[in-house]
Amino acid sequence: MEPDWKNPILKVKAPRLPQEPIEPIPLEDVETPVHSCKGDDRTSLRDKAIFLRLLDTGAKAQEFCNINLIDWDPRWIRVCK
Repeated sequence: MEPDWKNPILKVKAPRLPQEPIEPIPLEDVETPVHSCKGDDRTSLRDKAIFLRLLDTGAKAQEFCNINLIDWDPRWIRVCK
C-alpha cells in the first residue's frame, strides 16, 4: 500500500556554496623535504615514503600515525580506521 503523502524534503534544494580554488604549495616547498631524505638506508626511504604519502593524501601527521595497517603491497596500502 502506497502512503498518501509525499516527502517534503524532495522539494528542498541544497545550498550553493562558493568554490574558490585553493592555492597550490610551491614546488620548492615540496622538493626541499623530499631531497633532505638522502641515502638508501631504511630510515631515509621510510621518511621519504611517509612525506610523499602525506602529500598525496592530504592527511594530517596525526591521522597518518593513527592508521592501522591491515595489508601492504608495493603498489598500494589498505588501511582501516
